[in-house]
Amino acid sequence: MKGEVQVARPDIKAALALLQPELPAELASRDVAVRRLTAEGYAYCYKPDFDQAERLLDEAETLAARTAPELRGAVLLRRGTMWVFRNELDLAEKDFREALATGRNRQDRILQSNALGSLGFLAIRRAHFDEAIDYATASTELARAEHCDLNVEKNTGNTASCLLRLGNLELAAKLFEKSFALAQALDIPKDEVAWLLSLGDLTYRRGELERARELFRKAQTIAHNAGMTEDAARALANLSQVSIDLGRYDDAERYNREALAIKRSNGNEVSALYSVFHEGRIAAARGKGADAEALFRRVVAEADFDKSLRWDAQTQLARLYARQNKPQLAEAAFRQAIATGDEARHAVLREEHRLSFQNAAGTFYDDYIDFLAGQKRFDQALVVAEQARARTLEEGLGVEPVTATQMNPSAVARRFGGPVLEYWLGAAGSHLWIVTSRGVTHASLPPRETIEREVEAYARDLVGPRDPLMTGSPRGAGLFSMLVGPAVATIERSAHVAVVPDRRLYALNFETLIVPAPAPHYWIEDVTMTTCSSLALLAHTTKQVGTERSILVVGNPPTPSPEFPALAHAAEEIQRIQRAFDGRPVDVLSGSAATARAYVAQASRSYDFIHFVAHGVASRESPLDSAVVLAKDGEASKLYAREIVRHPLRARLVTISSCSGAGSAAYSGEGLVGLAWAFLRAGARQVVAALWEVNDTATPEMMERMYTSLNAGRDPATALREAKLALLHSGSVYSRPFYWAPFVLYSGG
Repeated sequence: MKGEVQVARPDIKAALALLQPELPAELASRDVAVRRLTAEGYAYCYKPDFDQAERLLDEAETLAARTAPELRGAVLLRRGTMWVFRNELDLAEKDFREALATGRNRQDRILQSNALGSLGFLAIRRAHFDEAIDYATASTELARAEHCDLNVEKNTGNTASCLLRLGNLELAAKLFEKSFALAQALDIPKDEVAWLLSLGDLTYRRGELERARELFRKAQTIAHNAGMTEDAARALANLSQVSIDLGRYDDAERYNREALAIKRSNGNEVSALYSVFHEGRIAAARGKGADAEALFRRVVAEADFDKSLRWDAQTQLARLYARQNKPQLAEAAFRQAIATGDEARHAVLREEHRLSFQNAAGTFYDDYIDFLAGQKRFDQALVVAEQARARTLEEGLGVEPVTATQMNPSAVARRFGGPVLEYWLGAAGSHLWIVTSRGVTHASLPPRETIEREVEAYARDLVGPRDPLMTGSPRGAGLFSMLVGPAVATIERSAHVAVVPDRRLYALNFETLIVPAPAPHYWIEDVTMTTCSSLALLAHTTKQVGTERSILVVGNPPTPSPEFPALAHAAEEIQRIQRAFDGRPVDVLSGSAATARAYVAQASRSYDFIHFVAHGVASRESPLDSAVVLAKDGEASKLYAREIVRHPLRARLVTISSCSGAGSAAYSGEGLVGLAWAFLRAGARQVVAALWEVNDTATPEMMERMYTSLNAGRDPATALREAKLALLHSGSVYSRPFYWAPFVLYSGG
């Protein structure tokens, strides 16, 4: 048992000293012999000496089958892990699945949990991250039932690793911190180091370089003290990477040299390839172009096992060629990086994980767009931006991906009936394409950090107690000048403007920007606004008004819990909507009848409009867990975004009259993902949803005005604007943007 503990740490020298002495003859054919052979064989995986490991584990399985069948599953798991170390993944899967079957046959929940966790680890190696999360979840459920904290700890960390690779950084960070705390409590240095390194990687991606360096140094210290040479090498490699970005090239070279020496002394040439990549970055930073090119090309050629390493190397090659004024080679390398990223994305099976993939896909889109813009090839840069946008939504709606030959931005603007402002926020600088029926022009904007800082500050002004227009807030006017100023000459008064935002801009209602002249006023006074996730989607948006006026209203449920108190004016809002329909039939699911199940059954009919009057919940960590809070049906009271997506709609307009219906998680390329996204994905042509808290008193009047305008033949964008302007000009407290500006119109396919 002491030997097994030392293998788990791992302290292989101490483990083998305990395990190698032969057993007494009377124990040589008993269960203890199987455990000894299994632990010793697994220890040799870490030396590494795989031939010896295989021999001992095969012997352990044979002995277990003959004398201790209850231990055979454990042997299969260790041997499967050995195959993973050897990159023989099919053999690993065979052993893991046989161990799972053994656990089920013996009704051994711990063995089943271990086998499921191992299959999850295997899925990670195959880059099937969503599949790995499913295995980890199933394994954790069994482990908790048996109070097996070790499996909970490992599954929590592995789930975080998957979420990191899928781009869900916020939830991944929380789970890494949790798994590190569990590993500390269990005194497992190897896992402590693993989760620290992963958390450091995540922190690095956020641009928090000094914090990342602290985490990597802490991990390196633990690994070094525990004699974990491979993990120490990985920490050193990460320290090298951070040092490069901090411009500390001597430190970077020293860390990288130490890491490479450890990896090569352990015979780990696969891991050594990461150090080769860092060597290339150091060479490039020091102006050694030929050396850097050779090193990056080697990584591209050999990195089949890790698509992200390959696209990083391809992106570095593209940057190198751009600096060397070799545009054709640079463009080819950028296209190869995008192709590699697409390859990796297509391996992600579940839609909710493809949503966040763009966050994980590196900076090659930013770099490629900057490269094309630097060559004044603005039209091509727009095509590349479009290729990165709304891909999950477009795929779900059957919208064909954009190609350079198919894309005709001016035709989209002509069909839409007004100019389109498409944004791309980049680290070095941002971009605005102004698309009109006459052509496309481009404007350079400040870096992403500058824009997002101003947007976040203005968002605080909008939800504050005072009207920014009345207080003379400089931010609204400053953002108008920054974001819209370059396009003002092309936008006529009363134009219908489409905005294709990017990143944090999805959380900005452009109607609230302050036009400084002739007298300061909100931009909603001048234009009608639609928000869309891509030009491709805008091209598929129909403007048919239609003659039908059917509507389903769902809401005013009994409060399911104190967390969601009754909405005092929900019944009034339903009555006002009925009044706006002027005697036409309005189907209502209200009170205890307003359940998620009832909505699903009723929405299968073809309604022009669907309207929700209820609390909304936006989940930043898991956007498809955003929900409308309805009446209890058994224990369930929420209509989740993931459920909405599964039931196709044909509605012209869905209105979510609840807080944060637009969502709170912004994904690169996809925008805000939450309830609005889910209804668009289900097939709604357009969705009205709120960016922040909705006022229960002001909203009923605004919604009545919107539906009155719709019934008078207005399109949704115009109808919503007229309703907002009525509040803005009311002369009451409701003229503040806080009351009318949370609602935004989103267009789908």
